[in-house]
Amino acid sequence: GKKGKKEKGAKDKEGGAASSSSSSSASFCDSGVTYWEPMEVPVMSLILSLRESGALALKTLDKVLEGSGESPASFARPSPPPALALPSPGETPPTFFVNALDEALTFAHKSLLALLAAALSRLQKMERTVLSEAADQKRRKEEAMRKRAEEKGEPIPANAAAASAAEKKARLNCGRGTTSIRKDLLELASLPSEVEEHGELPNFTQILSAIEVSFGGLKLLGMKGLADKLEKAMTASNQETRRPKLPKGTQDFSPVRMAIREEVFRTITSVFKRHGAVQIDTPVFELRETLLGKYGEDQKLIYDLKDQGGELLSLRYDLTVPLARYCGSNAVEKLKRFHIGKVYRRDEPQMNRGRFREFYQCDIDICGSYDPMLPDAEILAVLVEILGSLPLGGEGEGGGFMVKLNHRKLLDALMGSCGVPPEKFRAICSAIDKLDKEPWEAVRKEMVEVKGLDGGAADLIGGFVVNEALTSKACGGTAGLVAKMKTEQRLATGGGKPELAKMFEDACEDLLTLDMYLRNLGAADKIVLDLSLARGLDYYTGVIYEAVVLGAGVGSVAAGGRYDRLVGSFSSRDVPAVGVSIGVERVFAVIERRLGIAVAPPSADGETGAAASAPASGTMSTVRQNTTDVLVCGIGGEEVVQAKRLALTRMLWDAGIACEFVYKKNANLKRQMDLASEQKIPILAMVGGEEVQKGTVKVRRLFHSDAEREAAGGEDAEKEVKESELVAAILDMLAAMGGTSADRMRRTVLSL
Repeated sequence: GKKGKKEKGAKDKEGGAASSSSSSSASFCDSGVTYWEPMEVPVMSLILSLRESGALALKTLDKVLEGSGESPASFARPSPPPALALPSPGETPPTFFVNALDEALTFAHKSLLALLAAALSRLQKMERTVLSEAADQKRRKEEAMRKRAEEKGEPIPANAAAASAAEKKARLNCGRGTTSIRKDLLELASLPSEVEEHGELPNFTQILSAIEVSFGGLKLLGMKGLADKLEKAMTASNQETRRPKLPKGTQDFSPVRMAIREEVFRTITSVFKRHGAVQIDTPVFELRETLLGKYGEDQKLIYDLKDQGGELLSLRYDLTVPLARYCGSNAVEKLKRFHIGKVYRRDEPQMNRGRFREFYQCDIDICGSYDPMLPDAEILAVLVEILGSLPLGGEGEGGGFMVKLNHRKLLDALMGSCGVPPEKFRAICSAIDKLDKEPWEAVRKEMVEVKGLDGGAADLIGGFVVNEALTSKACGGTAGLVAKMKTEQRLATGGGKPELAKMFEDACEDLLTLDMYLRNLGAADKIVLDLSLARGLDYYTGVIYEAVVLGAGVGSVAAGGRYDRLVGSFSSRDVPAVGVSIGVERVFAVIERRLGIAVAPPSADGETGAAASAPASGTMSTVRQNTTDVLVCGIGGEEVVQAKRLALTRMLWDAGIACEFVYKKNANLKRQMDLASEQKIPILAMVGGEEVQKGTVKVRRLFHSDAEREAAGGEDAEKEVKESELVAAILDMLAAMGGTSADRMRRTVLSL
């Protein structure tokens, strides 16, 4: 009876296997199979699957050859193996499976290698076509540049391509994923032609992935079992060897870093509100036409989105143009607003210098017609107040930062009087603005060789922007430098052009008025007039400025200026405006460095933004992942204890006290104390059966460092209080500690 049941079960199992592969195995096996030994079934299934995989590869090869026009004779196409001649059931010799498996592996491998060679040949042909088209496009572009130069009467550059050297070269793109597929194909092409052992099967799965044979397609061809095996194998391989990758120029933030960011945002927002600003928000993307023509040479850094519904959209580059669009759309004529949000720039990221492709900006702007320089003075005072409230450290006279100041009219008058054509003003400004990163020789070379400026005009400009005698430090401040500039004959007369002389005089008057207001507001000491500051954005019309942290090596941390005609581009009338944008990512980089929070080293491709989850220095006792003050502990698993634990938690929450409890009904006290130690929670509120009966709670003060213990002057202190007195007792303990965890962490972050 047992033997009969065993044979019946084996027959049922075999029958299911036979029915699942009957359609696909008919071409390989003609004998009727009614019974297999248990160990023979999976081996036979694998043999059939490999033979079918080889057949599938040959079918795919035919499709590849049809699309490429290649001759099938160009590739070594293996012949299908003969049909299997199966022995009697239950009497299959071991050599049969060894030979059949070797034959199936060899056929599948050679078929896939033939498909690999055909796919690689097609990709190479595509690449040659694209390269040829790129070369033709380059020749047409150079010819167009020569033609334009002839029409304008300008000298034809010896090498037309040099005139566009500042443009970033477009990367060759043969189609999505082509580079990685081609790399895989090249690696796989080096596989041995003969299969010696079953260990070659993982390469088989890689080839299937490279040629994008879908698992769904395998299942439709009656190969569901093989598809499931391959999918499982490849998923496991990905998990073991491939880490998920962040997009280039972006970063993740650990809980500790987010706690620091929250405090910085809180500080900035409080200053904005203290000056009477109101908050607005705008979409993260705008119509493409809204952003076009506003950013000069930086226009190429805008992220364009794929058309999804008849509208051409782009991610916002900054928060200023969206503000101007907001004012125009809502007919706003007066507004003092602040806006904190993410912006996007397709720039080359420098993670260690705080330059990203996705980052936060904190903006404050004043829109409306007011007496000259009063709004400008308050914006600069706000900037100085915020930077002075943050622990930026830095080196140099006066402390951690300084604000560079200039005037767009002063720049235009300077360039015009030096012989720069008006149509080149913005381009030359863009070159001058690089003086904080590049030497004068490199900037001059760009002006002359790339921007097409006359060498004599470039030398005249250098006499002003890199002249040590024409600095605020040498002249004793803004007023002294303005007085010194007025003695410069070329500037004072505008190079013989009255309109430039008037422009220069207006700029000087604005700067002197602004300096007076800043002195009254107590912000003048941090601001220096700098003739080399030349913000390149097209919409500025008046004062311009940027802030730098001295000795930090992160570039500017804030920038802004006056833009009187930007709002008018979205409405029927101009609305004068002035504002500043704080690049908080660079501020965070400086603060994290001072706290000892180390950013993770770059990966192999240089792209990372992750940071360690905890500070490297001894600041963890106050810079924490959370700001929980109390852990409510239950001692014992009785229902009444658990109910009381939750009720006490609710009572503390209602009193505004940050508290938590362990998510386990019968957690022992040690586990709960371990959680408190791990998260540096300073107070335990403990309740057990005895405390429930008495209506009391035990409160214990915990110390998580020797410094904390010494400051408090004792061991962990525990006392028992009535439930009605619990809130007061905890508030007294927090006051003795110097405030809540949030208060103490805020002081740590903001008073480095």
